[in-house]
Amino acid sequence: MTSLLSSILAVSVLGLLACVWWFSVVRARPRRVLRAVALTVLAVAALRYAFVEPVESKGTVHETLAIVFCYASMVLGMVAQYAYTQARTQNFRFDPAAFFMPIFVSPIVFIPLLTVVADVNTTGALAQPKLMVYLIAFQNGFFWRSFFADAAAHHAPASSTLPSA
Repeated sequence: MTSLLSSILAVSVLGLLACVWWFSVVRARPRRVLRAVALTVLAVAALRYAFVEPVESKGTVHETLAIVFCYASMVLGMVAQYAYTQARTQNFRFDPAAFFMPIFVSPIVFIPLLTVVADVNTTGALAQPKLMVYLIAFQNGFFWRSFFADAAAHHAPASSTLPSA
């Protein structure tokens, strides 16, 4: 994993932990400290293993720039989805949890995009095929909720097919 991807992962995990501690310990009644501690231990273990090996540089500056543009396009799509929802409901109150939660889960949405960016073999971060990938990244960011809804529906247990008596 490159240092850029490791940094994105670290910031997202730390932001997710901050939200979990805020909502589980500071605001929740009764406090859910055990849940927050367990998630913190898991996050620290995941980050520890994410930074074990020294980082090797395997790409060019254009490839790194393409990854940064793709991630920024996806996050911009998430911000646009938040603004669209606020405008549609005409509820113009800023909700930090609703705004930051998609950004904290962004590495999960970014995984498929990263493989697409790596497979586009054009030079230059602003070549036409890569611009199309950035637009797809924006779209994935905008529809991040459906990404998780599709994943949840795929992993949901099947309903019973037993006949009723």
